[in-house]
Amino acid sequence: MVLICFIVCLVILALLIFDQSFSKAAVELMRLFVRFKPEIIHLAYQIASRLKPFNAVHVRRGDFINQYPMQNISSKSIIQTITKYIPPMTRLYISTDETSRSFFDDFSKHYKVVFLSNITSSLQRKISAESLACIEQVICSVADIFVGTRLSTFSGYITRLRGYRNAADKTVYFTDGYRIDDGIANHEDLFSWVPWIKSGNPLWGREYEEGLRL
Repeated sequence: MVLICFIVCLVILALLIFDQSFSKAAVELMRLFVRFKPEIIHLAYQIASRLKPFNAVHVRRGDFINQYPMQNISSKSIIQTITKYIPPMTRLYISTDETSRSFFDDFSKHYKVVFLSNITSSLQRKISAESLACIEQVICSVADIFVGTRLSTFSGYITRLRGYRNAADKTVYFTDGYRIDDGIANHEDLFSWVPWIKSGNPLWGREYEEGLRL
């Protein structure tokens, strides 16, 4: 049974890679049916409309930096990175699991900083804790520019959402300075994950242009 499942997976993978019609159908299936509940999307868009125009950054810390010590980046370094991509004194939405707000004190010297807690307190409806993370991902997906945390699947899904909505800026920026522009970085005969893996990154560590192309 295990062998049969493995063979089926290989066949599906081969179809996804070599049969463009099958690949497009699979992407369309994921986009339409693997998604957040309508009420989450509606509320996230409602919040985003209050913020516009705005940019966003996802700063993942918590247990993540124990797993990946190289991502334990100082606030000063993060600011130095994002100021390369996001204009100073613009509105910056920060999505984070960092419990100490003092970590972001210096951000306010460069941007008009907003956290989800600043907004939800003014909403006349109760939001479940389970929905908050989903809402933040949708908000970040509609930002003009988004900078994520490398190797974070939370940031990765935001990239996917931005690809689905055909965001004007599709470049993948990370808080550690790593930057990906598939349209520039890759040759036409390479899949977008090849340079990424050759650089020593894990396959699961980001989303890929092929998975978003409709």
